[in-house]
Amino acid sequence: MLSALDKTPGLTQGELGRALSLDQTTLMSRLDRIERRGPVVRRGAPARRLHRRTARP
Repeated sequence: MLSALDKTPGLTQGELGRALSLDQTTLMSRLDRIERRGPVVRRGAPARRLHRRTARP
């Protein structure tokens, strides 16, 4: 998942799910776990984009 985000920054959650062939439930569960650890942050509307970041402030 992080590799896909690294290769194509700014993917929407839907685009990421399609790229990885994951259903929405599986994708959200995995994103929640990764986000808690810090390398991914979800940004809200209007863009609803995912951004990989290297460290939590």
